[in-house]
Amino acid sequence: MQGFSVNRIFQGIRYDITVKRKGKGNKVHLTVNGQAVESTIIPKPPAGVTQVIVEVTLS
Repeated sequence: MQGFSVNRIFQGIRYDITVKRKGKGNKVHLTVNGQAVESTIIPKPPAGVTQVIVEVTLS
């Protein structure tokens, strides 16, 4: 399995992002803090949240 991880601070929030490839296609599956997201846009977390875990799977 191919992939990479990156950390980014955006508007005071740390985003820990992991990208993994599980197939030959380019369909994107996005999980934010353990919950599936239908969009490919990471929703802004509620006030007071300082870290977001993002998992992206390409298949």
